[in-house]
Amino acid sequence: MTTSSFLDYTPSKKQLMFHQIQDKTVKVLLCGVGFGKTTALVFELFKKMWHDHPGETAIAAAPSYNLLKQGLYATWQKHVPKDLYKFNSVSGEMILSNNSKILWRTTSDSEHLRGINAVFVAYDEASVDTNSSAFSEFMARIRNTSKNITPQIAITTTPNGYNWIVDEFNDGPGKVVRDLPSGGKQEIVYEGRKDIWWSDQTIVIRARTFDNPAFPLDSKYVQQLLRKPTASPEWIAQHIYAEFVSKEGIVFSEFKQSNIVDLGKQKYNFRKFYAAFDFGFTAPSCLTIIGRTDENKFIVVEEVYKNKTLWDQSGWFQIFDQMAKKYRLSNIICDSAHIERIRATNAYFGNRVRISSSIKRTAESIQRMNKMFNEQKLLISKDCVNSIKEIQSWAWMKSKSGQEKDIPEGRGDHAIDPIRYFLMSLSVMELDQSSFY
Repeated sequence: MTTSSFLDYTPSKKQLMFHQIQDKTVKVLLCGVGFGKTTALVFELFKKMWHDHPGETAIAAAPSYNLLKQGLYATWQKHVPKDLYKFNSVSGEMILSNNSKILWRTTSDSEHLRGINAVFVAYDEASVDTNSSAFSEFMARIRNTSKNITPQIAITTTPNGYNWIVDEFNDGPGKVVRDLPSGGKQEIVYEGRKDIWWSDQTIVIRARTFDNPAFPLDSKYVQQLLRKPTASPEWIAQHIYAEFVSKEGIVFSEFKQSNIVDLGKQKYNFRKFYAAFDFGFTAPSCLTIIGRTDENKFIVVEEVYKNKTLWDQSGWFQIFDQMAKKYRLSNIICDSAHIERIRATNAYFGNRVRISSSIKRTAESIQRMNKMFNEQKLLISKDCVNSIKEIQSWAWMKSKSGQEKDIPEGRGDHAIDPIRYFLMSLSVMELDQSSFY
């Protein structure tokens, strides 16, 4: 597949496979570094808007301005002649000389994607996003403007731990069960094999670094990656083999599969329930319910994880009220950074439920969580999927040289924070009963 107006590109076998898929709503190219994913995505964007759908609108997106500019747009400039388009860097609007339009957007705030109707979305480095809100918005944005157009989302990314990409598209053939906004369940079956799998609407292609003919396994580039001093087995699996593995430098290193429990099968006697809450709006808010058993184990039994939910009696106040009645809560611990909201909530609830401020000692709360995970004193219900996903993904920040800092990432912790707030609210005596000290 060649396009005379697109310069210096001859697709490899798996790039060509990616380009040839036209009958799926979503196609994903899951790549090792150096495979050429961004070039493949930009070619797909150009082909769609120059040859296939002239006069239509597309979205080119990445999680941050730097990724958008240095990745997608820089690749576009390299391969597309400048006389074929005009770009307004202020509005992010590009007009091609065939009257097609490409809107260049970041996904840092999915609100900025609203109101756009597009026939195609090119979404690069998608796994950098910590949740699927941008992808969900893209699904709502693509439109079939004529019977001759199949709207499509093309995603290219390197794996980034067990994140929303796995939740949406699985890690090979098998079954995925999703929660629906209506409260029901949706079951999706993927067929195929380890390097390509598909459902009715979606197809995923896994491309390793050395699937790029320019970088075979014995090439200097790949061997340097394999011998990199900081290249752990997890790093190699993720960055070269495009495998989903636990992120490197995980904060909660003591969390194991045995810390996940099925409350439908394992019966516990709870003597008290607690609640903690982390504020958000564009980013998710999370209300977490934690039960204490007769054996002094703490179990995260339920989470309410929402974004764009108002701070009033039609939104979180109503949810607080429902949970307080369900679990006989007397107190909810909230993020102390929002003292005015805490006051407003206390004024609304009066004596029914007390809203108190959290204690924020990040290092100590992490230490407590890890020790209690290790001792099997802190467990998570399998139904609290966001708590589990964040615990398995939250990592320490790294310096430019790749060394870990003693500061966790400043994202992907919306369900983690309420657990930390709760544990920091316990007295030394209460923690002593859990064999912490």
